[in-house]
Amino acid sequence: MSELSIKPMGNKILVLPDEDKDVTRNGIIISSVIRSPLQEGKVILIADDVAPLLKPGDRILFPRGAGHERLYDGVTYKFLNGPTLKEQGDVWAII
Repeated sequence: MSELSIKPMGNKILVLPDEDKDVTRNGIIISSVIRSPLQEGKVILIADDVAPLLKPGDRILFPRGAGHERLYDGVTYKFLNGPTLKEQGDVWAII
């Protein structure tokens, strides 16, 4: 992955979401209707106002529909609201 020239502002974080798996390792096809409403991903960049408990490289759990997608060098990232000292943001858990 090349060096990103993006700098999140305010309380935003840049996340690389995990790809959805359409088939389990046993060959069962997963319908989009029964997929978990939560998604996992890796924190890539954080803005200055994000609480210090979150850092680049952390794996997080967040709502599937949260944030805004951004395509950069052929890779789809998501901008999410990061946790601050006053609010939880879009991050439900660090895993």
